[in-house]
Amino acid sequence: MKVRTVYALRNTANDLRGRICKRRNDDRYYFSIDRLKYCDDLPEKVWENDYPPSGLYASRPEAKAALVAEYPELVIECDFDRSAFDLDIGPQPDIY
Repeated sequence: MKVRTVYALRNTANDLRGRICKRRNDDRYYFSIDRLKYCDDLPEKVWENDYPPSGLYASRPEAKAALVAEYPELVIECDFDRSAFDLDIGPQPDIY
């Protein structure tokens, strides 16, 4: 399932990120959680998707409210990669 990030928040330690993602085929929203981790074959930390994503939401504000309710430590808006990615495959590094 291909999605595109439309909004992102992170915690103050910058090791946890929540992305609100929009599904291409039906305009529904998810949120996904990423953690900054070391991978076996890379010397630096990379963002790794915690699979599975959330349930479906009808709007971006609804998805954001659910994300912040579940992860209240996500308080800082952050930049994000706008390219499409596959939420069905997890976890996988997102080097951004």
